[in-house]
Amino acid sequence: MCKAYLSMATTLKEYTKNNSLYDKNSLSHLHYATALGSKQIKLPKKELQNTKTVCGAGAIYSTFEAMKEVNRPEGEEIWHFFNPNRAIAWKTGTSYGNRDAWAIGVTPRYVIGVWTGNADGEGRAEMTGIDSAAPVLFDLFNRLPTTNWFAQPYDDMLEVHVCEQSGFLATDLCTKITQWIPAIGERFEACPYHELINLDSTRTTQVTADCEPITSMRPTPWFTLPPVMSYYYTHSHPSYAAKPPYRNDCTPDAATIMQFIRPKHNTTIITTRGITGAQNDAIFELAHRSANKKVFWYLDATFLGETTNFHEKTIAGKKGKRLITAVDEDGNTDKVYVIIE
Repeated sequence: MCKAYLSMATTLKEYTKNNSLYDKNSLSHLHYATALGSKQIKLPKKELQNTKTVCGAGAIYSTFEAMKEVNRPEGEEIWHFFNPNRAIAWKTGTSYGNRDAWAIGVTPRYVIGVWTGNADGEGRAEMTGIDSAAPVLFDLFNRLPTTNWFAQPYDDMLEVHVCEQSGFLATDLCTKITQWIPAIGERFEACPYHELINLDSTRTTQVTADCEPITSMRPTPWFTLPPVMSYYYTHSHPSYAAKPPYRNDCTPDAATIMQFIRPKHNTTIITTRGITGAQNDAIFELAHRSANKKVFWYLDATFLGETTNFHEKTIAGKKGKRLITAVDEDGNTDKVYVIIE
């Protein structure tokens, strides 16, 4: 992993140093900084070319910029180790079962990788990248000379309007901000999550041409995420607002009113047993645009109960292919088939 980050940093530096040309041999091997004194390491000869080796300079720069801005959790001991005046692109990771953890930091001059863990692979709950490896990483960087940040590779980047909420290329319905993006980003689609909806004169309910004169409609841009995405998005964006409901005398489009978060359609569920030997239930979770709506749950043709606000249901079923159906109080329906083993 250190070699991968080194290659990205080297590619970016060579691009800005060599008049927007890539060094074919920028994917070089790791070497220790202490070996650069009396014992010189023979580096491969430069072979400049127009085409990128793996990643473009603009994409690498954007990646490092994002890694540089990673938020450090409040109250973590890491604040003691971090020097806010030192620009570092950094990333942490924790293995499954907290068996070990790592942190990697990159500057134009150094790549540091830190691994923490037990030699026997025993997991510990407190073994995480942010708590265990990152403090060592920043302590090491604080002992090294400061360096300037990477130069921006303008020839492989474009300044464009992007949607402030989704980050996609902006449409006329988006709130636009100006941002530098990798040049290849111009090929991607514009924001698919802004749509024009028709509200009534009070702007509190949606209407259609079947129930409201066209002259009385108020076309309004609205940021609308699919149910599952909105379920997670609202956790960090409290201001996110679902589309207003349709007026009672109007017919809504129920295609994406609700959607299963887990499990996905045709998922195989392998049931496990608890410490007492009893079989554990499977957990099903649903996202609904209107959380306060009642949702009624069915296993095949058997009614299981209802949920409101938090649409989560534990379901125990016989082995085989089973149909899970969710129906809200307005009659909107979503179904998934699962295979229980």
